[in-house]
Amino acid sequence: MKFISGKKILLIFAMIMFVAVFWKFFCLLSFPDSSVTLKKGDPLFELKDGASFTQMFTANEDNLNKLEFLLRTPGPKNKSSVRMEIADATCEKTLRQGTLRKSFVSSGNLHEFKFDIIPDSQGKTYCLKAEFSRKKPDPKKIRFFTMKSDDPKFAIKNEDGNNENDGLSLSMRTVHKSDSLTQNLGELNERISQYKPFFLKHYFLYAIVFLFLAASVSLVVILIVI
Repeated sequence: MKFISGKKILLIFAMIMFVAVFWKFFCLLSFPDSSVTLKKGDPLFELKDGASFTQMFTANEDNLNKLEFLLRTPGPKNKSSVRMEIADATCEKTLRQGTLRKSFVSSGNLHEFKFDIIPDSQGKTYCLKAEFSRKKPDPKKIRFFTMKSDDPKFAIKNEDGNNENDGLSLSMRTVHKSDSLTQNLGELNERISQYKPFFLKHYFLYAIVFLFLAASVSLVVILIVI
């Protein structure tokens, strides 16, 4: 019975790790609405244990797959949860549902509600529903940063009818994906290329990334084989 050499095992392990990294990268690859800047505005909107709210919002792009929010630290702990739903413009038909989570790659204030893609979302208005469920000994409330809302339709509405937040909306923005991997990479290139010199744009950027990845893989292989 032949045994696999240590070098081959390391090469296989390195290949698996490279595939895992790229798979995770493409799973996370999505694009926030560039027309919205998240701000830590006041006053804070407090969501207490057992309380809920709704807020209308409009998606500016197709393939909506995430909502991002700014929360005052600390956000919901492991034992507590914020259950969220996206419904149609009448707030009657539930389209997506899930739980608010801390963002995987961003600052501690950024939280996200991720869901299956809504393909034809561009220009459509949706209803966000949220309810906080606390488990002891976690904090009794969580606090969202807010922004001024010019249209009362898009303001926060407490489900208990006590709307002290008229004229305010959550500090939130929509996030979308493109239709294909090629389009996702193209949009990523465009966003990275903004305000960069010509040698860091478009095909130059593709070439730099390709050479960097090729050099990284080659270096790992060389270090294992030698």
